[in-house]
Amino acid sequence: MHRIGHLIKTLQKNSVSTVCSFVSPYKESRKAIREMVQNNIVVYIKADIETCKKRDTAGKYEKALKGAHSTLKCNTNPKIMLIISFLKS
Repeated sequence: MHRIGHLIKTLQKNSVSTVCSFVSPYKESRKAIREMVQNNIVVYIKADIETCKKRDTAGKYEKALKGAHSTLKCNTNPKIMLIISFLKS
């Protein structure tokens, strides 16, 4: 995350607008990005587990359900929340 933040910061210093998409499940990572870049807007994409499993092409949710990612925490204070369970895939 720090490399991403540094890249965004460098681009913004050179008047390049940036839109970045990445998974940031840890509060510390999101805080580091907020401190490094300007105009940071956090978007939380909320979906039920069945939608996530259906759209998962890398098997991450299967691993998570087996306990491989038990330390992941959701973002509790996003500026924008998208609920994708209602959207067609």
